Amino acid sequence: GLGLGKYGQWFSRHETWAQQAGAWTDYLARTSYMLSQGSNVADILVYYGEDLNVTAKYARKPFGAPPGYNYDFVNARALDDLEVADGLIVAPSGASYRLLCLDTDGRPESDRAAGNIARLRRAGAAVCDVQGLAEALEGVRKDVSCPDAVRFVHRTTGDSDIYWLDNHSDSTVRADIRLRCQGGRGVCLWNPE
Repeated sequence: GLGLGKYGQWFSRHETWAQQAGAWTDYLARTSYMLSQGSNVADILVYYGEDLNVTAKYARKPFGAPPGYNYDFVNARALDDLEVADGLIVAPSGASYRLLCLDTDGRPESDRAAGNIARLRRAGAAVCDVQGLAEALEGVRKDVSCPDAVRFVHRTTGDSDIYWLDNHSDSTVRADIRLRCQGGRGVCLWNPE
């Protein structure tokens, strides 16, 4: 096939493996369908600073959230739109976060960003730096308790919690996995293959 370097590859019926691609594309379609439901669930909102490229900053080493907690990123401009309700930081999309973490390189550089962070603090938002992250999460039950090799995404639809679990190791993982679901909902294991 024709390679496009690190940006992907030409994907058409003329690939030598096109006839065998059905199972893979079915997997992608089923997983994408499930992960497009509802809204993302994350406990931590990470402010990564100004004039930084978030993709380049975390390309080689992901943000160091403790295992079992998910996070989203926020830039200086998006701080303008955040509000606090019942102690949670709320975005216009409806996504909510338990705390705002200022990355070590993400100290507010402008008066505007510093003012927004101060506004959120005054309104009752929990704000910490990376060194204080583990302590700030004390008392917040992990969203997923599982081995380090298992990564996760959690989405909620209001009446359902959807967890996508992905084993990043080269071997089978057998583990007792605990999920932080709402209201004693039943569990259905779904394999997209």
